[in-house]
Amino acid sequence: MKKLNLVIILFSIASVSLAAKGTAEKPVQHLKLAELTSFNDAEKVFLEKTAELKSIKNFDAPTLQKIHITTYSLEKSMAFFVKNLTGKYKTLAETMAAEVEHIHINSENNRSEATQAHLKKYLRLAPSLPLTR
Repeated sequence: MKKLNLVIILFSIASVSLAAKGTAEKPVQHLKLAELTSFNDAEKVFLEKTAELKSIKNFDAPTLQKIHITTYSLEKSMAFFVKNLTGKYKTLAETMAAEVEHIHINSENNRSEATQAHLKKYLRLAPSLPLTR
């Protein structure tokens, strides 16, 4: 019975993954989080979630799902920065927000290599964001 359940789960994941390829993917909104309203809150979320993502070394399915959930908070932080920064820092925040969206979608769909590639880009950009740290 356990094998049958595993096969059904794996088939379901594979079906969703295959159906999503080749389309303009939109993430499924699993969590609804409040908007961040202060620079301090956005900075705190950014620093905490970026540190969590930076510490990840294993990109198996359970870890990808953890990454997926983490990106919800990080997306809120990046949205605050996109809205409130100006000039080159706004452009940087927009680029980083796009990478977070790629991390979100790829981790949601259990794409380890793509998640790692976008995470690497995001982590390379993160130190350039002007924060008080």
